[in-house]
Amino acid sequence: MSPYHSLFVFLPFEIDNALSPSTFKLSYTQKHTRLFLDQVHSNTIGGFTPNANTPDPNWGRCLQCAAIDRARYKLAEIPSRSAFCTQCFQQYCFDPQNPPSESELPNRKLGFVDPDPIGLAQLEDFFAYSKFKLIGGLIGLVAFIGILIYGLCVLFAFNALVEMTFSLTVSAAEYGGRNVRIEG
Repeated sequence: MSPYHSLFVFLPFEIDNALSPSTFKLSYTQKHTRLFLDQVHSNTIGGFTPNANTPDPNWGRCLQCAAIDRARYKLAEIPSRSAFCTQCFQQYCFDPQNPPSESELPNRKLGFVDPDPIGLAQLEDFFAYSKFKLIGGLIGLVAFIGILIYGLCVLFAFNALVEMTFSLTVSAAEYGGRNVRIEG
């Protein structure tokens, strides 16, 4: 690597990500934003261990190697890279002649997975997430309708009783105010 070329430290998204949506998507849900930030954090502090899905314990030190690499060329006598930093550059520098194979990326999906599905998939997620809330709401609705019907029945029965009492009072008044006894 020449000291006259720029050194870019590129922290890509993982291959099995939900973070590469269409460039035409202009708004993101809270879930998508949270996944994005979690994955960026994971990639920034985790690095890449070939042939594994675990973070690289040496990732922080490798970032230090990249950060100070160009400073070596500003010294009068250019020191060589340490064996550790050389190994980091071999592991993390992309070589277009020798790109990583899929076998170096076990258990990773090589396609975009949208965390915000649309259509029936979105309904399935909604029902799976809200199942107990919907059941509780339905039970509450049935209970409310039952109480309402019971209340209306009591109200109508009370009105009928008042109306019957009123009509008996009017009937008694029609008989000249005499006490009329009605037996049922």
